[in-house]
Amino acid sequence: MSIDKNQFQAFEPDAEAKAFIYQQVQDLEQDIKNIGDLTVYVEKEELVQEGNNKVLENTFAVTFVIDPEHLNLSIRAESKDLFSACISAKAATRMKLSQILNHASGQEERVNQIDAALETKGWIH
Repeated sequence: MSIDKNQFQAFEPDAEAKAFIYQQVQDLEQDIKNIGDLTVYVEKEELVQEGNNKVLENTFAVTFVIDPEHLNLSIRAESKDLFSACISAKAATRMKLSQILNHASGQEERVNQIDAALETKGWIH
């Protein structure tokens, strides 16, 4: 028995899955509202038994891309289940956004401290 693993292909989810994905996007909206737009790509890979073309297994990939012109943030998650892939992609996106925003606010705070130090006469330890 020979098994052929197809490459990931664009996948059109059914209405229930589309509604679920839309809800996940809505959950992220608060996190990205000041950053940019969100694009979602859904792909499917099939593990097929050669000869009879029987599909043995599916793998789904969900990719969230945030404002590709400015931030170029692309987060991808894969799972045997489309819903799990979407949840994982959303969680990873939230984590990455949190890291980016914490880093940015930390830099702003450091710049403000330096500016304050430069305005005062004397030394700051």
